[in-house]
Parts: sequence; structure tokens; C-alpha cells
Amino acid sequence: MMYSNYLPQMIPFLVALTPGFKATKAAILVSMGFAGGIGGFAVILIGRIGDMCGLTSAILVIFLLPILAGLAALFMKSRPAAHIQRIATR
Repeated sequence: MMYSNYLPQMIPFLVALTPGFKATKAAILVSMGFAGGIGGFAVILIGRIGDMCGLTSAILVIFLLPILAGLAALFMKSRPAAHIQRIATR
């Protein structure tokens, strides 16, 4: 993860480039670092599955993970009240 070393410098730079929604931009940059870290960890786990069970099993895991994430997202609660409140404060 090359960009994780520069994260503290990237947040003020991004905020200076595009004013408005400063906290959102900072959260996006931080979550990008988190996603890169989780992805690096997943490579190790999927490689281990490939070594133990074969390439077909590892590819099946890679195929099923986004489907499971999508199914989990379908069952998440939406918060329309928070969205309406956010629009009202603008």
C-alpha cells in the first residue's frame, strides 16, 4: 500500500483542492486505506485456500464474496429519517 504512508498529507491537500464536505473526503481517504489493508489480508487467505483446496476452490471463494456482501447489503436497514434531516439542514 503505497498511498497509506501519505494519508496524513493527502487529507488537507484534498480538502484544500475542493472545499465543502471536508469530513466526507477525509472518511473516503481513510476507508480507502482500510479497504487496501483488508484486501491485502484477503490475498493471503485466498492464497492459503488455493494451496489447501485447489485453484477452483479459491476462485469460487472470490466469486462468492461479492454475492454474499450484496445479500448482506439487502438486509441492512435504511435510514430515511436521517436523509430527510440532512437535506433539511442544507
